Amino acid sequence: MAKKGILRLNILMACVLLTAMSVTGTILALKKPAIGDTPAEIEAPAIGDTTAPTGLIKPATIYLGGELPPASSLVQEVSDDSGRVYISYVTEPDISVAGTCQAKICLKDRFGNVSYITCPITVIDDHTAPIIYGPCDVELRYGDEEYDFMAGIRAEDNYDEEPGLRCDLTGLDIYEPGIYQIRYYASDDAGNCRITTVNVTVSAPQDDDMEAYLKSMVNDIYKEIKCRYPIWTARAILNYVHDNMTYNPASCGTNDIYEAAYYGFTNHTGNCYVYYCMCKLLLDRAGIENMPIVRYPAEPSGHYWILIRYRGYWWHCDATPFKGHEGVYFMLNDNQLDQYHQFDRNAYPARSPSGSNLAIGAVYGYTPSPDPALPADTGNETPEELIADPDTDVMVPDEEITDIPETEDTEETSEETTESTEEDTNEVQETTAEEVQETIPEASAEEGGEAV
Repeated sequence: MAKKGILRLNILMACVLLTAMSVTGTILALKKPAIGDTPAEIEAPAIGDTTAPTGLIKPATIYLGGELPPASSLVQEVSDDSGRVYISYVTEPDISVAGTCQAKICLKDRFGNVSYITCPITVIDDHTAPIIYGPCDVELRYGDEEYDFMAGIRAEDNYDEEPGLRCDLTGLDIYEPGIYQIRYYASDDAGNCRITTVNVTVSAPQDDDMEAYLKSMVNDIYKEIKCRYPIWTARAILNYVHDNMTYNPASCGTNDIYEAAYYGFTNHTGNCYVYYCMCKLLLDRAGIENMPIVRYPAEPSGHYWILIRYRGYWWHCDATPFKGHEGVYFMLNDNQLDQYHQFDRNAYPARSPSGSNLAIGAVYGYTPSPDPALPADTGNETPEELIADPDTDVMVPDEEITDIPETEDTEETSEETTESTEEDTNEVQETTAEEVQETIPEASAEEGGEAV
């Protein structure tokens, strides 16, 4: 009896609540008509809605073999007083054949009011690939990095207004004369693809084409000295220029970087500007970011060297030999420079605030004692894990050694150093600053002279 009484009480309270809601005319509903099962809260009309939802059709076009679009994507501007509308296919249309089919769609609100609309779906049977216009065989000048292989190339398709278009240059070497094949690809939304192949002939550098011939020399040198990591390649480049040049303070007679580098590569002599230009072209070929830096104030003479960007900072490098420093300067920060490398510190991007172990062995031929604080070589490019290799003076691990032969000048210098006596050494140490300055050749900043 007690349970029946409680049941009657619950029914009575529910009737009172429903009566109150019908009087106030508010229930939990949606802010706007919703498609699917995503509700929100707004005021809505009282129970008793008998108006079916409405909507406009949105015709669709698909390719044969594609997926059936959701029913909701075929209806737009849905409206209903209840605030929630469920959209579904009455029966799924047949899209297995080309043509236009009529999709019957049901719109149903939460009170059960239903309306139906019919939307056309066009099924396209497209097996025609886009047509590529413009490709033709190309005769390319040696080392021509500016040629645009996409200039004048376009693709058109019978259905897709903007078909994809790309050019595959894999295998093309503009620094190696020969005949290469490149491919153009065009594709449409249906997955059709067309490939057009053309020949690219890279000509050999001509004797009267100094720039092309220079690029050929630089490319050949780079292939011989490149190492596993860019920073090792940078060191090999500095060593190569240093070892294959004899310093001559006289200007090469030009301020053009290509002419100066050509002069150095062919004559194996030059001033600091020639050294800089040779290093720059090799670093550019290796893809190593670099920039020139000049002595300031340019007293008693001008001087050029190079900055290399590595791990967010710029580092000083110089292949030019100096008195008391016969080797290369490599990966030095500002505080590690000597009196020959003064410069305007505000005129260049940020250099490293501290020294690097990459500078160990920066003096060519110098073999430092192993530093117990340095970790063992792991084969990675981390600066702290690199030490100078005594055999090559290139920072490479034991398992990969790049041989850089010494020149006759280097051997003669080594013999002279061995035969020098303590008396000679003392005489050098007692040389006054005035005498050192007198040995520095007179040259303008433009010529780039320095003491050797």
